[in-house]
Amino acid sequence: MAKKIEITTTQKVTVEFELASAPERFVAFLVDSALFGIGYGILAFIITVVIFGGDYANYRLEEFFLYLVLVPYGLFFSLSQEIFFDGQTLGKRMTGIKIIKLNGTHPSSTDYIIRWAFRPIDIYASFGILAAILIFTSEKSQRFGDLAANTTIVKIRPNYTFSLKDILEIKQKENYVVTYTNANILSEKDVVLAKDTLTRYEKYKNPAHKEALYLLINKLGDLLELPEGAVQSGKESIFLRTLISDYIILTR
Repeated sequence: MAKKIEITTTQKVTVEFELASAPERFVAFLVDSALFGIGYGILAFIITVVIFGGDYANYRLEEFFLYLVLVPYGLFFSLSQEIFFDGQTLGKRMTGIKIIKLNGTHPSSTDYIIRWAFRPIDIYASFGILAAILIFTSEKSQRFGDLAANTTIVKIRPNYTFSLKDILEIKQKENYVVTYTNANILSEKDVVLAKDTLTRYEKYKNPAHKEALYLLINKLGDLLELPEGAVQSGKESIFLRTLISDYIILTR
């Protein structure tokens, strides 16, 4: 079962995230490594062939340019991406994972630098074994760099599916009557968002989650073309539960 964490943002909103697993992080690392190798080869070709025309008479100057360009490229390849791409490298983007702060604030450049500074210990010195052990065994899937920066890596592509239990609980209801007959026009993403928003509201009944609940209901009401006031005050939870059940019946 995937590990999850709850983070309270600076706006006092508690958000649940699914932690990225060690294999997912490893795949992102492999993608980044492949892209790094391709970029390295292209830069080396440009310097040695395009700029110097393969002329080894200027070997010292060519060597100087190689060091001047390729050393910073190699050192800051991943760090620069995380800073400019908001906690992601190209590999992390492709695998749908991202660096976040555990205190609910936005990671700063310093946080990314701290994580990057521990890469030689976490990854290179142990061939990634140390990082994998820490990610597997720590409660919040943190390697040393994450512990030092108070960060972790989470999934940003939720699995928009309903469990078999969700479906069977609805299917087993005899003589079920659909209330919102056009509920099937909603996307599964809309309905999973409704389910998650309702769960968070019932678990953390604070003004921020209440506002999120109302905003979602207004959005769903517009999509379903419901008349104004169709959802009675105090019955917002009933509306969402009914809508989710109707959607499952109509689409499964």
